[in-house]
Amino acid sequence: MSHTFEIGDDAEIARSDTIDIVKITWMSKSRLWVHNLTQSKNHQEVPAKTLRPVPPDDGDCLFDVGAEVDVKIEEGWFRGVITRVLEKKSYMVRLNSCDQQSGFSRSDIRLHRDWIDGTWVIPRTKEYPCKGMVNFTKGMPVEVSIDEVGFEGSWYAATILKEVGDRKFLIKYQTLRNDDDTDYLTDELDVCQIRPVPPEVFLLDGYSPCEVVDAYVNEGWWEGQVLKVLSDAKYKVSFTLDEELVIKHSHLRPHQDWIDGKWVTAPSLKNADSSKNKLKRKRRTTGPFVNEHDEEIHCKSGTSRDS
Repeated sequence: MSHTFEIGDDAEIARSDTIDIVKITWMSKSRLWVHNLTQSKNHQEVPAKTLRPVPPDDGDCLFDVGAEVDVKIEEGWFRGVITRVLEKKSYMVRLNSCDQQSGFSRSDIRLHRDWIDGTWVIPRTKEYPCKGMVNFTKGMPVEVSIDEVGFEGSWYAATILKEVGDRKFLIKYQTLRNDDDTDYLTDELDVCQIRPVPPEVFLLDGYSPCEVVDAYVNEGWWEGQVLKVLSDAKYKVSFTLDEELVIKHSHLRPHQDWIDGKWVTAPSLKNADSSKNKLKRKRRTTGPFVNEHDEEIHCKSGTSRDS
């Protein structure tokens, strides 16, 4: 059973991990012209078979861990899996397109559906295992993430105290202290919020513009992007919250991701796919380097650079 479209209808183009939002502007028997809102294209000719209708509204239903969902980012949908249920109808979602885990409110999430033979099919919810799970033991140094708005992309040094339940551990921060400053904070965290300490990386040259790094700010490591090389072994670094800071070289480290039980050095932002640039910025390197001319280089996607 096929769907009959009319001029003015809203529709979607489903790809492997992303879904474009379009509006039909003109049509013939086998082809249609659409305004692609996701890719900012005024008019785009597409085969009729590549389009699908807009999925039905799933209301205000709640999701369980393991549910396959779509999350709204700017003018498009990105496919992912619920990894943790948060407070105030919010969820942690691991995105398929870049293997990044981020927090989203319920209003920006919908149940993932596939359009198969003219029928909406909902994938079966499955148990979600953390990729690259480690056998964490008492006293083991680790890094942990915080499931709160404003802390995305940051990691904090901690120590495993003990296992406290299914997939949960009691940890003690090594840098964050309690309100009365008598001891370091403790917290119970899901295993998906815990990773080993990244290996140290030694390189001969310094950081370059467009490289993605971790910067030690406010007692934690925050993902950022080098915007400009300054004198005195300092760099201007931009963060995901549109904040720019001048950071000493000694307070930077190469950005690495823990994926499938392995440390992966992030590629350059210049080499990243444009659809993923909306979600994550990556790269590497370290070492003292001073640009005597304070040259500023703008980072643009779509160009190449050997890593």
